[in-house]
Amino acid sequence: MEETVVQPSVFVVDGQTDIPFTRLGSSRRRQPCSSARLGLALLLLLLVTGLAVQGWFLLQLHWRLREMVAPLPERDAGAWEQLIQERRSHQANPAAHLT
Repeated sequence: MEETVVQPSVFVVDGQTDIPFTRLGSSRRRQPCSSARLGLALLLLLLVTGLAVQGWFLLQLHWRLREMVAPLPERDAGAWEQLIQERRSHQANPAAHLT
């Protein structure tokens, strides 16, 4: 008394036949922007504007520093050494001015 098991020759997937098919392509009608997307877009715009303003201020600082540093090497060596000595004399004993 052998029982014969009949196996189908094709694997059948059954169980999602009641779900309607939706296309993955772009829809023809425009979907309105949600308030969350609009808020994120405004926040991103504010961030980019802030970075641009910060870059402008850093560029101006760079230009001003270049103008201040450029005349220093043109001085003669004696004045340059005197300036360095004055700075060292103030740094030698900084606690002398405390009371």
